[in-house]
This record gives sequence, structure tokens and C-alpha cells, in this order.
Amino acid sequence: MSEEKVILRHCENALGLDLVEKSRKREKVYGRYVFYKICKEQIENTTLKRVGDAVVRDHATVLHG
Repeated sequence: MSEEKVILRHCENALGLDLVEKSRKREKVYGRYVFYKICKEQIENTTLKRVGDAVVRDHATVLHG
């Protein structure tokens, strides 16, 4: 399992949300932002595409998240 997937599962468990589900509800958008931020800080040499693939989003969404 990739580092992104591990962080995603931890975020989902901590927040009690399904962050992969397609939704623009505030709590899910915030949860995905937290996931993006943690990935950016904790994983060296990761790409926006890999982070976005973990939550079924593209790199531009991660960049602007």
C-alpha cells in the first residue's frame, strides 16, 4: 500500500468521512484539504498526480485545494 493510501485511511478514520466519495460538502472538502496538506508535508518527492490519484482527483484539484 502506498504512503498516500495509508495517510488517506488515517485521515478518514480520524475525521469519520469517506474522502474518496464525490461530494462538495464543506466537511469533505476540508477533509481532503487536510489530506493534501499532510501528504505534502510528510512525503518527500511525491507528485500532485499521486496525491490526487489516492482520492480520485486530478493534480490541479490538489494544487488549488
